[in-house]
Amino acid sequence: MLPSAHKKKSSAITSYAADFGRVSSSRGASNTLLVKSPVGKARPTCYTLPCDEHVYGKKVDRRPDETTAKVLTSWQTKQKSKNAVPSLDYVSMNKLTLHAGIVDPKGQYEHRKLHPIRMKVIDHATHPTPCSARRHLPSDTDPTFTYGKPTRPSSPVGKLMSDHYQREYDAAMKMREEEHARALAAMTHRPRTRKDQMVPLQHPKPKHLTIYERDAKDLFKMPRFRDVPARVDHQNPLCT
Repeated sequence: MLPSAHKKKSSAITSYAADFGRVSSSRGASNTLLVKSPVGKARPTCYTLPCDEHVYGKKVDRRPDETTAKVLTSWQTKQKSKNAVPSLDYVSMNKLTLHAGIVDPKGQYEHRKLHPIRMKVIDHATHPTPCSARRHLPSDTDPTFTYGKPTRPSSPVGKLMSDHYQREYDAAMKMREEEHARALAAMTHRPRTRKDQMVPLQHPKPKHLTIYERDAKDLFKMPRFRDVPARVDHQNPLCT
């Protein structure tokens, strides 16, 4: 290998090792995949943009005297053209071709071409439709009638924000406590009968005997075995 070629290859390897893992400024500024997005900020652009005062969008030339208020107050409705030709009535023309005995498409086309029938256009402004010609609607008798599917009532946000339900609950609890107090007062102040005034007979409680006052025979016997007689005779008087 020639020395010059070896030197050129070593310099290329050194340059690659120096650039490994690092994006150059010129290459990274034009590649959207290599541009890092800073935290809390917008990602920098990869294109050359105009100055900050530039306004984007299509420029529209508007008249200064044409404002929204003027457009709304001078609204122009669509006017029908006097030279407008009504469309063809294909249903009526097809019926005529059937009455004439023409069933092939070519004959029907020629018959429609020779005997065109136009749709009848009625101007409702000059010829209003009578009420008897259409179906009776609920709004005819009740102008305040509302069409559509009824929805649920709106949420009582005002009552929630003003603690209406809490005050209502407190008032109900206070009323319940007052009723309970009146019921107790009526029970305590009612007239006592003779039966209530009679004192029940109290039996004297048995005297509690100490261990020295008890019978010696019962001290060492369990209560369940006190009434059980002995099966074996003993000389010990305590066991008899």
